[in-house]
Amino acid sequence: MQIKRMKNNLKIAMNEYLTDRQKEILNMYYFDNKTIVQISNELGVTKGTVSITLKRAKNNLKKIKKFM
Repeated sequence: MQIKRMKNNLKIAMNEYLTDRQKEILNMYYFDNKTIVQISNELGVTKGTVSITLKRAKNNLKKIKKFM
C-alpha cells in the first residue's frame, strides 16, 4: 500500500513540477529501462542533453521532496 502511494505521489510531482521533456526522459530511463544512448538516438539529441535533463529532473524532484 505504501509503495502504491509513493508511486502515485511521484506521478503527481512529475506532472506538476517537471517540464514535458524532463517527464519524457525520466519515464524512458526509469520506467522503460532505456539507456541514455537509446534515449538520445530516439529523441535525436546528444547523450549530454539527456544526461543534463535527467540530472535537472532528479534535482527538481529532490527539491520538492523537502517540502512534502
